[in-house]
Amino acid sequence: MPLKVHYKSGELKGHSLDFDDDHERIEFGRDAERCDVVFPASATMVGREHCALERVLGRYRLITNGTNPVFLDGRPGQDDDLLKPLTEMRLGEDGPLLLVETVLDRRLEPTVAAGRGVESPPTLRQRIRRSVLTNRVIALERSGRSEEAVAALEALISATPDENRAYLRLAEILTELGREEESLNWLEKAPVQDAEVVVRMYNATVPLYNAGRFELAAEVMRRAIAIAPEVAQPHRMLGQALIGTGDLAGAEAELREFLRLDPDDPEAETARLLIQELEKKK
Repeated sequence: MPLKVHYKSGELKGHSLDFDDDHERIEFGRDAERCDVVFPASATMVGREHCALERVLGRYRLITNGTNPVFLDGRPGQDDDLLKPLTEMRLGEDGPLLLVETVLDRRLEPTVAAGRGVESPPTLRQRIRRSVLTNRVIALERSGRSEEAVAALEALISATPDENRAYLRLAEILTELGREEESLNWLEKAPVQDAEVVVRMYNATVPLYNAGRFELAAEVMRRAIAIAPEVAQPHRMLGQALIGTGDLAGAEAELREFLRLDPDDPEAETARLLIQELEKKK
């Protein structure tokens, strides 16, 4: 279906744009070269590429961009939200207001006995709660209230336990707060165990290694390697931690694996020197 976008506030109030069915994706923002619905450069509450709408089977779904807030009919929007035939859309908390109108293509005959499923109230409530909690996390982080952001992320995970990004961000904040073991516990619970988790496991383990907790550092790095053996840094840290525990043969093997995976790493020369020292002790 064609789409009409009406500017309802700001310098462009009263103007409208028409998009036909050939526009599969409509981008909103201040970047005049990339965006279809463009805002003045002075409208700094709008991102350069703030968000987009994508056509799916005659309807339009929202695509967000990072932390740029979008509100649909007054509630926080999320990726894949489907727009109603007439939807108020606000970019930013105090940003410009648009009216987005889906227009029936009069060139086509209407569908006979058309029907569509209606989202069940429990599912709708869950999505709204997720949107509210996500925007609360964003607001708390922007204001530097990290401890409250931790609580909000824990609530978000409780409401949507499959939201892997929430686990990752919670782990990052906990590491920044010096709560490394809590960070590692949450990473272990993340529903998707991949290289993104491993990077955060490594970051949380660095302070533990620096504090001389070699056994724990080695245990965590073994788990990280089991998840993503192709990531080089955990092999280096495991090798150094094993030196601390007295397992010199294991340490040399891990340092050599680190060099095999990433011989140009800035820490590669240090690893080579450690291997030389270990060879002298044989």
